[in-house]
Amino acid sequence: MVSLRLFQMSTRHLALQGNYLRSPAKPVDVEMLGSPAFKEIVFELFRLMYDGRGVGLAAPMAGLGLQIMVIDVGDEMPRAFVNPQIVGVGGQQVIIREGNLCIPRLFANVSRPERVSLTAIDVFGNTITDIYEGFLARVIFHEMDILNGSMFTDLIPPNSLFSKDPDILTANALTQLYGNSSSEQITTIREVNVIRHYLSPVTVSPSLLNLTDTVLRRKCEPVKLEAWNPDDLTNVIREMLWQQHNLRGVGLSAPQVGLSIQLSVVDDGDDPPLVLINPTIVEESEDTDIAPESCSSVPGYIGSVKRARRVTVHAWDLMGRLCDVTAQGPLARVIQHECDHLQGVMFTDHLESLELLHAVDPEAKAENALVRLFGAASN
Repeated sequence: MVSLRLFQMSTRHLALQGNYLRSPAKPVDVEMLGSPAFKEIVFELFRLMYDGRGVGLAAPMAGLGLQIMVIDVGDEMPRAFVNPQIVGVGGQQVIIREGNLCIPRLFANVSRPERVSLTAIDVFGNTITDIYEGFLARVIFHEMDILNGSMFTDLIPPNSLFSKDPDILTANALTQLYGNSSSEQITTIREVNVIRHYLSPVTVSPSLLNLTDTVLRRKCEPVKLEAWNPDDLTNVIREMLWQQHNLRGVGLSAPQVGLSIQLSVVDDGDDPPLVLINPTIVEESEDTDIAPESCSSVPGYIGSVKRARRVTVHAWDLMGRLCDVTAQGPLARVIQHECDHLQGVMFTDHLESLELLHAVDPEAKAENALVRLFGAASN
């Protein structure tokens, strides 16, 4: 049962009189900590955080003016802090992109110290004091701001926010790929509210991954550039980019939207966007690493996959020219993932067993966080 919902608003609303997010939260009465209501609050905060794919959430974001914040930065150590107070900061100032689930799809580069000393109460009423560094420290600073009635937007110059709206991200990617004319066309369409998206994602559940009669399991046909109307190909690429950003992914391949052709798009937000037509990986490094992967075609699941750290891919570009793209790190992983799709291969095929596929349903993750925090008897 859903008992809390997330506030969502624009930056303009943040400045309005009476905005609840601008009110400092009140300390929690320690007698509340052992109550069912407290456990429900912690569960709901985790659920909302996981549902929004966030890494932290403060109680005021869900309409609760209490000094509670939950954090999970992916280190398998979900944290809940009650009545937290910053008692010291240190290290250099570091600039990293930040956003907030209450003002969706808006981000800014924010400077914060790389170290924080925090004192708080844990879920059992024990006082804890510790020093946190790196990304975890940044998340703590971010959530502490909210408990104090401020937002990351208060730390940046005017007009320095940037959007991750799928239409805008698609326009930006196409500007880099095609030039200004394509971006201007999308902007005009969006402004008159007649943009339509005709392709939709193809999905399967883990129990259906072994079915061969799906577009996801078919080896894709090469794109015959001479047979394609350039406008039709541009529209497909535009739609694939939009779907990728709408799904908050970093890449998408044509079979994932029902087209069995060798075409992939990649836009991770850090590297220049790529359109890969008839790609072939021609070189892989011997060095490998294992990292979590997910896929919009198998929503709600994640698994750790071994991939080459560096690859070179041979592909055609938008102008019909053959080119080589060399990538390493996360970008290399995305390229390998997308090239797999074009051969009917899913990331789950790299797992020794589907039992190694983990559900990332927000409620299941919130339940798991409670077990880690309170112990097996929490339910």
